[in-house]
Amino acid sequence: MDVCNCIKSLDITECIKKEELRMYPCLADTVYTVKIYEDDDTCEYINNDKLITILFRAVQELKKEIDTLKAN
Repeated sequence: MDVCNCIKSLDITECIKKEELRMYPCLADTVYTVKIYEDDDTCEYINNDKLITILFRAVQELKKEIDTLKAN
């Protein structure tokens, strides 16, 4: 439930912020930094493919927990 707990803690009322993703180790690798030229500032992006994969994993964890609760 580590991924689910991280996601539960996010404030997604408007958007998912890079700063919030970096706060949680399980979500931090979805943010990457790009520097085009050595003199330029770096740009940060969210890797949506990784984020979607993590969200699917969270759904799988929740599904497993629901199935366990239904079995009891």
